[in-house]
Order: sequence, then structure tokens, then C-alpha cells
Amino acid sequence: MWQLGMGIAIVLGFIGVMNYINTELGSISGRRREIAILESIGMTGKQQRRLLLTEGMYYAGISLFLTATVGLGIDVLLFQRMNYHKVAFSIPVIPVVVMIVTLFALCIFVPLAAGRFMEGDGTLVERIRHVGE
Repeated sequence: MWQLGMGIAIVLGFIGVMNYINTELGSISGRRREIAILESIGMTGKQQRRLLLTEGMYYAGISLFLTATVGLGIDVLLFQRMNYHKVAFSIPVIPVVVMIVTLFALCIFVPLAAGRFMEGDGTLVERIRHVGE
């Protein structure tokens, strides 16, 4: 049973990571013109990276907050309803810490990689001109 649960968790985790990457790439791609215009009025590469990093950290913080409050509440409720053998509820600390570190690493790496990929699309004027096409 434990192996089945881990298999389902891994599949759902992979789907969640792919969803986040797709959402972040879509968000940055949709704001290409906005970022190019900000760059044209003086936004530096460092400021752009900080903007993308802050956005990623907000995603990580909000998802961690929702998981720690709503998700844990639902988990405890379901555990109590299905706990026929009176086993004590416990949170596995090491896997939780590993997932938190992974979450923050992912939410830092993906926006910065997407921003770097976006920078390589030509000159500033070309990026502003061709975004709508």
C-alpha cells in the first residue's frame, strides 16, 4: 500500500511540476513586450532577474502556505475519518524538508531560466516589434 501511495504521489508531483513550468513560461512569454518596454526605459538585467525571482518566490510561498494550512487540515481530517486502527498521526519531517527545498529551488530556477531564454531572442527593438505577431 505504501508503494502505491508513493507511486501516485510521484506521478502527481511530476504533473504539478510540469504545470508550474508551463504556467511560468506562459506568464513570462505573455509579458515579453511589457518586459522589453521596461528594459527600454532603463530596467537592467539584474532588476529583471530580481523581478522574476520575486515572482517565483511568491508562487513558492503561496503554495507552501496553502499546503501547510488547507492541505494539512484536509489531510488530518481524512486521516481521522479513516483511522480504524488508532494509529497516531505524524508528519515525516525529512521528506517534507526535502520537498520544501525542492519547491523553492524549482521556483527560483524556472523563472530565471525562462528569463534568460527570453533574452536571447534578438535586440530590444526586435523583441518589442515581434511580440504581437
